[in-house]
Amino acid sequence: MGIGRNIRLIRTARGLNLSQLAEKTDLSASYLSTVENDRRQPSLKAVNTIASVLAVPPSALLWDESMSQAESDGPAGLISVLHRILREMHSLQERGLGGDDEGTEVKTSAEAQASR
Repeated sequence: MGIGRNIRLIRTARGLNLSQLAEKTDLSASYLSTVENDRRQPSLKAVNTIASVLAVPPSALLWDESMSQAESDGPAGLISVLHRILREMHSLQERGLGGDDEGTEVKTSAEAQASR
């Protein structure tokens, strides 16, 4: 499926834990967990809500073909996919299509761990 992995990748890049995403989306943490673990497919409404909170286009969550290749490339491949998603987000924000700018700064892994 891939949607869950994409959500987790972007959520953690934003420095959000599952409870914080649940609060911001008004979806339960248990629901989000089942989605992230690919045990449940989210509705289109949920995909749009999650994408809006994460300030990414819904297509970034649905993007699966690159994830397959990225997994076989290991961590460097996943980082490459994340960079592509961030470039797309930046492009949308420059055109005024990426939602509000608040909370769109991506933290480094050290910053994310320090904030936990």
